[in-house]
Amino acid sequence: MERIAVSVRRSKREHEYGFSILMVFLALFLYLITSFYLKGAYNEARERYMEALKAQKILTEMNDELRTKKSVITQRRFLELQAGERLGLRHAKEEEVLVSR
Repeated sequence: MERIAVSVRRSKREHEYGFSILMVFLALFLYLITSFYLKGAYNEARERYMEALKAQKILTEMNDELRTKKSVITQRRFLELQAGERLGLRHAKEEEVLVSR
C-alpha cells in the first residue's frame, strides 16, 4: 500500500487574493458612502449660498431705490413742489403781506 499525501491547508495565494478582494470592495463601499455624504453636504451649502445671494440682491436693489429717493427728496426744487402740492404753500414775494385780524 502506498500512501498518498494530500494537503488540507489552503495555499497562501488563495487566502491573499480573497483578502485583497475583500479590501477592494470595502474601500469602494467606503468611497461611495463618503461621496454621497459629501455631495449632499455640498448641495445643502450651495442652496444656502444661493438664498443668501438672493437676499443680498434684494437688499442691494432696495438700497439703490432708497438712495435714489433720498437724492430726489433732498433737492430743493422737489421740496418746493411737494410743499406747494400737499400743503398749498408758496414762496412769499416781497409785495405780498399777510394780515390777520
